[in-house]
Amino acid sequence: MHAFDPNTGWSCFEFDASPNEPVFLVGDFNGWRTSTLRMNYVGGRWRLRLRLAEGRYYYAFQFCDGFYGGGVAEVPFYVYRPAEDWMQSAVRSCTCGRHFWKWN
Repeated sequence: MHAFDPNTGWSCFEFDASPNEPVFLVGDFNGWRTSTLRMNYVGGRWRLRLRLAEGRYYYAFQFCDGFYGGGVAEVPFYVYRPAEDWMQSAVRSCTCGRHFWKWN
């Protein structure tokens, strides 16, 4: 299963399987290489978070000796915007008088 978090821009992939054998995420975003994206077993599920560019990606899960599940991951256009309070603290942290901040 794939889910995109619009608040962070991360794609989260999850797969239900036994914790006994490692699970790898494969897809056209990594050239279908079967040993590069090992998933983590967290809370009874295999999970992996990736930051992917905007687009449509085909993926599957490699478990034991074959591919299982998978589907299409739709990643929308995303622009990271830091929180306003973080930017305000950055402005206040400079006391040298040489930095000027433009607010739109």
